[in-house]
Amino acid sequence: MEGKLSLDLLMGLSIFFFTFIFIAHFLPGVFADVRNEISLMHEAYRLGVVLAEMDGFWRDQSGNGTNWHEKLASKDNPDFKFFPGLAKGEADHLSYDKIRAFDNLTKQNYDLVREVLGLKTFDRDYHFNVSLESLDSTPYSPVLIKNRNGTVVLQSGMPIPISGYVARYERFIWIDPYYELVGAYYIGTAGSRDLPRECVNIGNEEFECEITYPVKLFRINVIGKAGAAEVWWIGICFSNESIPSCNADVNKIQLYFGGPGEGELIFSNNLERKSYDLTKNISNINNMLKDRGFKIGDKATMRIGIKNTDATLDFSDTVSLIAGKAAAKIVIHVW
Repeated sequence: MEGKLSLDLLMGLSIFFFTFIFIAHFLPGVFADVRNEISLMHEAYRLGVVLAEMDGFWRDQSGNGTNWHEKLASKDNPDFKFFPGLAKGEADHLSYDKIRAFDNLTKQNYDLVREVLGLKTFDRDYHFNVSLESLDSTPYSPVLIKNRNGTVVLQSGMPIPISGYVARYERFIWIDPYYELVGAYYIGTAGSRDLPRECVNIGNEEFECEITYPVKLFRINVIGKAGAAEVWWIGICFSNESIPSCNADVNKIQLYFGGPGEGELIFSNNLERKSYDLTKNISNINNMLKDRGFKIGDKATMRIGIKNTDATLDFSDTVSLIAGKAAAKIVIHVW
């Protein structure tokens, strides 16, 4: 009996010490991982504050200022110091010109940007990726902001790793001036037509486009009649297939899914000299397409018929206008 108790005691003590040693080795690794994640998130947040809240600066023997993006030709001069903030006088109100300069500089000299942002010093060595994305962009379906020429505005830094610890931080921002991002196109019949790159002209009174859902901005600005004739109208038709024509009733602006006659009339109003934002309220193109099964990234055919009308189109498939300003989000990854 005494021998049995001694054997049981030895087995119990062995299991206890084995468990104790395992936990002693395991816990430091757990807390090291937590510390690593906290450190990465801190750096991502700090980088977001630097880029979105600070104007940046430059200085040398000739002077100083916040227009560092205009002075980068001197960046190799030992006396020249700069800091690349993107703000334009207030937090989250970013300068389009500074954003483009930061994107170009990072692609030209990534390590220099890491150094001036404090990501590469004697005691730290972090990598980063910064992008400007649409408000509805997600990590699994990113939508990069493009300018009116179709160029991605900001996506710079190293490719984001698919494994390991990566901190992600994002914040909503405004971009000024918005006209660098939003295309303003002449679509009327009073002069030479200037269309978005997704569109093809079909005669003087119609054109057709391939549009990506969702549409961020679609605003028709009616200037007036293109001539003395009394008849004028604008028809806007969307579909998932070809649309033979898109006329509207006389003196009307109308939105259809499908074409007139066989399609469904979504919105109709008297045609007047004013702006019609078709991404808002009851005339919302996106609600119409969503109700008919369109998913993010799906293509829709759009055809516009326009009669005797002088008009322009403000259009973007990436930038939303909120309170008259271009809204997006800056997305930062650090590892």
